[in-house]
Amino acid sequence: MGRSHRVRRGLRRHRQGQGRLFNARSPAVYVRTTLAGLGIGLLGYVLPLTYFYGGSKMNVLLSGTFPVERLLLVLAGTMIAAALTIHGNWLGGLIIPHMFMGALVGQATAHVVPGLSPTFGMLTGMAAFNSVVTATPLSSALIAIALTDGASITPVFLASLTAFVGSPNVQFLEVAAPRSEAPAFHIDDD
Repeated sequence: MGRSHRVRRGLRRHRQGQGRLFNARSPAVYVRTTLAGLGIGLLGYVLPLTYFYGGSKMNVLLSGTFPVERLLLVLAGTMIAAALTIHGNWLGGLIIPHMFMGALVGQATAHVVPGLSPTFGMLTGMAAFNSVVTATPLSSALIAIALTDGASITPVFLASLTAFVGSPNVQFLEVAAPRSEAPAFHIDDD
């Protein structure tokens, strides 16, 4: 068994253990929701780009010139806000925040790589980041392309596939949480 395989297996076990520990010691839902809401509110006050959906902030990101440090700070804040949203039992999706995080990574990369257009960096970053986190390279590329009316199809697919294949074999997202509604909750079409 190779060293990299043992490291990946160890990381996976460590992460799975953390999730069980968090669930076992988790406070009541109203405490989690209140603390998460407070954390999200404070993050939004300190870093306004982390507030609300990332989709509404994409134009701000496109029109502004932010230093790399600020982009990485907003990236960290957005990651924390997404984690607080999920673990605080708040409603919110993962796709658009991941796309926004990828756009932040792409724009930061455009600052570092000479000649890389910030818009192109953001577009490929969106597809690549979401592809790695959700393990869905095809749909991540299609969503990024759909959000931009079909611009740069080939590079977006390449970025998404390259990121997916090149990412470590670590599962970032757990299986969907069990539903609390009764099986007969849905109304038939009859």
